[in-house]
Amino acid sequence: MAVKEIALPLFGKVKLEQTDWEYQYLGSLSEYEFGELLVDIDVNFQQINDTNIKKVSQVLNDLEKISQLGSDFLAQDFEAEGETKRYINEWDQDIFDQIFTDEELEVFIQNTDNSKSKQERFLSLLRLVRVGVYAEGDDDFLVLDYAFGRDYDKGFRDDMLVLYMDKDYKVCEVSTEG
Repeated sequence: MAVKEIALPLFGKVKLEQTDWEYQYLGSLSEYEFGELLVDIDVNFQQINDTNIKKVSQVLNDLEKISQLGSDFLAQDFEAEGETKRYINEWDQDIFDQIFTDEELEVFIQNTDNSKSKQERFLSLLRLVRVGVYAEGDDDFLVLDYAFGRDYDKGFRDDMLVLYMDKDYKVCEVSTEG
């Protein structure tokens, strides 16, 4: 198997191995501390070249900007009654009842603005939990996974809100995936 070594922001020097797929895969940087958040980051290449390395490096340097753009999109989509609103309503009407008692739910939302609706409070609790970078991707150049937290036991990562962004960091699609 061919092995290449490159340097990327956040990752430092990494070795890339050709996989059975056409992608060369750079393992995930698990639980990268991004402000108060822990975010998983994975980077995927089809071809290792200067152009792709430069694009990926720029994304890794722009994580704060990308996170803000994603959060802004979720707020706008929520207001427009889009997929974000449907996602939050599903959790509010079904899933939270399965994983929380009434008291646990109150603790879960206690640090949110209680002058807002319950759905708006839930919106403020959505967190970026993963960034996937696909160097040759078009409408899926970036994949941002949002959940109510990192807790696998409560199923937060089983059903996530996913944003697909292009190279200009514009959202091309939003969906719910598990």
